[in-house]
Amino acid sequence: MLKQTFKIQIFATDIGSRAIEQARIGIYPISIAADISSERLGRFFTLGPDGKYRIQKSIRNMIIFSKHDLVKDVRRDPRRQT
Repeated sequence: MLKQTFKIQIFATDIGSRAIEQARIGIYPISIAADISSERLGRFFTLGPDGKYRIQKSIRNMIIFSKHDLVKDVRRDPRRQT
């Protein structure tokens, strides 16, 4: 059996600077448990002594955070012909 490894990067964007900064910090209220399965909470988050969830550092390190406005910052695919 071949063992392959992959380097994964996630490009996370939002129009709002505050939302990007909050995501970059990686700390979330306990109320996220209503929207995220207990299996994923256990796998990707730790519950801190302050009662807030923290995303695992290994996950956070895969993410590139950037402010992006889908209307103003349209990116064209260079492979597409117009």
